[in-house]
Amino acid sequence: MCETAGSADLGQLLGIVTALLLLGGTAEAAPQKIIIDSDIGDDIDDAFAVALALNSPEFQVLGLMSDFGDTPARARMLDRILLETGHGDIPVAVGIASTANLAGFSQRRYAEGGHVARTDHPQAVDFLLEQIRRHPGEITLVAIGPSPNLGAAIDKDPVTFRKLKSIVMMGGSVAPISDGFGPATPPHPEWNIKNDIPAAQKIFTAGVPLFV
Repeated sequence: MCETAGSADLGQLLGIVTALLLLGGTAEAAPQKIIIDSDIGDDIDDAFAVALALNSPEFQVLGLMSDFGDTPARARMLDRILLETGHGDIPVAVGIASTANLAGFSQRRYAEGGHVARTDHPQAVDFLLEQIRRHPGEITLVAIGPSPNLGAAIDKDPVTFRKLKSIVMMGGSVAPISDGFGPATPPHPEWNIKNDIPAAQKIFTAGVPLFV
C-alpha cells in the first residue's frame, strides 16, 4: 500500500491494474498461472487487484497469500472474498505474521464477519515453493504488498524460487506521481519497499524477471 493519500493511492491502484492488464495478454491464449501475495485489508487497492484477477479469463489464480502484519486476519478476508464471489476452491495461504501496522487494518470488520473461516490454510512460504515445483517456469508471482513471505521463500530455497516465470511487483517510488488534479507526489520511501527493505533487496537480486 502507498503510505500517502490521494494521488499516490491512485497511482498505486493504476499501477496494479496496468501491470495485471499487461500481464494478461488475450483471453484466447492459455490462462497464465499466477499467485497473488497481498497485504489486503488496509486501503482498497489490493481488493480491486484481487477482484480484477478473479474476473479475468486470462489468469488461472493458483492461490492467494496473505502478507505483512496480521496475516491470519488478512487470510480470513481473502477467504470471504473468494467464497462470496464463487471462487472458494482457490487456496489461501497464511503468511508470516508480525505486529506491523495492526491499526491500519481498516477492513477488519469485513474480514472477521459474514462467513465460516477456513481451517486448512497452508503456510505461505511452503505453499509458494510447492506450487513452483509443480509448475516450474510457468508461474507469475504478483506481489502487491511488503514482501516478508518472498524474502523467506528465497532464504529457504533460492533455487526453486528462481524457477518462477516472473514477478509483477507493486513497489518503489522513483518518479513523480500525479492524478492530474493536484501537485505531483515526489519520489519518496514507498510503503511496500520501506516496510521490508531486506526482502525487497532479495527479490531484486533473486534472478527472476521483474516487472516493477
